[in-house]
Amino acid sequence: RGGFLQDVKFDDAIGLFSEMVKSRPLPSIVDFCKLLSAIAKMKKYDVVISLGEQMQKLGISHGLYTYSILINCFCRSSQLSHALALLGKMMKLCYGPDIVTFNSLLNGFCHGNRISEAVSLVDQMVEMGYKPNAVTFTTLIHGLFLHNKASEAVSLVERMIVKGCQPDLLTYGVIVNGVCKRGETDLALKLLKKMEEEKIEADVVIYNTVIDGLCKYRHPDDALDFFNEMKNKGIRPNVVTYSSLISCLCNYGRWEDAAGL
Repeated sequence: RGGFLQDVKFDDAIGLFSEMVKSRPLPSIVDFCKLLSAIAKMKKYDVVISLGEQMQKLGISHGLYTYSILINCFCRSSQLSHALALLGKMMKLCYGPDIVTFNSLLNGFCHGNRISEAVSLVDQMVEMGYKPNAVTFTTLIHGLFLHNKASEAVSLVERMIVKGCQPDLLTYGVIVNGVCKRGETDLALKLLKKMEEEKIEADVVIYNTVIDGLCKYRHPDDALDFFNEMKNKGIRPNVVTYSSLISCLCNYGRWEDAAGL
C-alpha cells in the first residue's frame, strides 16, 4: 500500500479511506497515517482534518504520528487555536510531541502574525529538552523576515551555531534572500564568505539572489564581477542568472557587456 500511496490521486485516496474504515479487522493506525500523510501532501488540509474527526467517531484511536499530521494540517489551514488544543490533548494522553510537531506549530505562528509567540516557542522547546534543528531555525528566520525583523533573523544564525546546530544551505538561502530584498547586499556577500568558511557551497539559486539584489540596487559592475566569480567557481549560470544580468546591463545602456554574456 505504501508504494501505491506515493502516486495516489485524491479521489482514489478518499475511496481507499472509505474501504479502510469498513474493513474488518481494521487496518493498523500506521496505514491510516500513511493515507492521511499522502492527502496532506496534496495540500487538502481540511479534508485530512475531517477524516481525522471521522476516525475518532468510529472509535479509531489516534497515535503520536496521527496527532502530528493533524496539528500540521490545522497550522497550514490557519487554525492555530485548534492546533494548540490538539497539542494539549496529545500531551495529556502522554504523547510527547516531536521536533516535527513543534516545527509545524512554529510555521503556523510565523504565518499567523504571531512572531513573538514563535520566538517564545523555540525558547520553550529548549527548556523542555528539545534540540531545535535546521528546519526550526530556518522557519523562524523566514518568519522574522516576513515581519521586518531582519537584524533578529541575522543574529539567529550565530545563535544556531552556539546551540550546536549548523546552518545548512536552505538556512543561508532564506537569510541571503531576506537581506538582498532589503538592499543589504554587502551583508549578503559577508554571509557567502561565512558559508565558504563553513565549507557550505552556495548553489545557483543563492548566486542568482545576490546578482538580482546587486542589479536592483544599482550595482551593475559588482553584479558582473559576481557573475564571473560564480563561473570561475564552476557554478553554471541558468536562465534566471542571464535574465537578471542582461536586463540590468541594458537598463544602463551597456549593450556590449550584455551581448558579451
